[in-house]
Amino acid sequence: MRSLLNDKAGKKMGGGLKAILVIIAIAVIAILVIALVPMKVVTDGDDDITTSAISCPSDMDWAGTITLQNTLNTSGTTTFDASLYVYAVNGGELQHQSTLTDTTSGAATLTCGQPYAAKVLSTSGAGGDSSAIKAVLSSSGVKNARVENGVLYFTPSGARGSLTVAGEQMGVPEFRVFDVINNDFMHLSGSALVNQYTYNDTDGGNWTSGASNETGVAVSAGGEYHSKIYMRTKVAGWDYNDRGIYMLVDAAPATWLNPTVKFDGAAATEAKSSMTANELIAYAGYEYAFLIPQSRDIVSNKELLVDFSMYALPGTDPSSQSHFQIDWAPIGTYATIANANNLALGAVDDTSSRTQINTLTDMLFNVA
Repeated sequence: MRSLLNDKAGKKMGGGLKAILVIIAIAVIAILVIALVPMKVVTDGDDDITTSAISCPSDMDWAGTITLQNTLNTSGTTTFDASLYVYAVNGGELQHQSTLTDTTSGAATLTCGQPYAAKVLSTSGAGGDSSAIKAVLSSSGVKNARVENGVLYFTPSGARGSLTVAGEQMGVPEFRVFDVINNDFMHLSGSALVNQYTYNDTDGGNWTSGASNETGVAVSAGGEYHSKIYMRTKVAGWDYNDRGIYMLVDAAPATWLNPTVKFDGAAATEAKSSMTANELIAYAGYEYAFLIPQSRDIVSNKELLVDFSMYALPGTDPSSQSHFQIDWAPIGTYATIANANNLALGAVDDTSSRTQINTLTDMLFNVA
């Protein structure tokens, strides 16, 4: 009797063990299946960047806002409207989806899980729109929001969300000029003598000597013209530099040797070798070009110091030319002729007239 009961108990325990082993086997198989089946991920056009899994509504619609905030204004939160071109990113290619013109309170309807890029169209003048987006300030309902080379990238996740990004507004430049040779601040032609130490935003003005508001700086044959140009914006909270600024110099080679230029004490970079084909055509009349880098903000409380030195040719009287010229051409974005939804970078556009993206500011320097 005892042996029979033990046999039955053994069979019962053996059957229970088999059941446990079956359950464990099923669990292991399930884990392997999950591990081997790839999860759906999205990329933003860069093969080496992948977001985490995204949850989307059944209709795949994402409703949200993209707000531009001028972070140069430290007195309060200032947002501004600009033309924001939104592109779907597929296989590294940008495909235009929509253009938002309300970037303070407007809404955008995009596709959840679809990677996007957004660019700002430049507008010139006081309070105009700089094209470079600086940083993501806050975000919700998006994945992998970031800024690269002034372009916003993000992927909507869920049914709704928002993005606030740092941008800037363009400012109008103003100048004052110091004559190093004669140790005096220069005048703007026709201005009162007492104003020589103040900044002036006159476009196309003639800069004269510190001794007179009508007479140019005296330079003899083989002599040096050496000035320091101080540049800043007229209004606080605005930046004159968007994507870099060309300093263009028109000085006759028959009269002047190559100039030496420094920005904030550092040697300036020659720029013609890196210009676009349209810029080279537009600026063919200038003998020299130098580039103020994009990273150098030019704002009201952070003036740029430009050290400019140039010698007249030996035996040549530079006063015969009466003046030379320095112009400033900020780089921005523009809609191309081939595709109005495509924004390209440049100081001029690709029309036959090669129109300035931002106003060209002229400075004439009188020589006596």
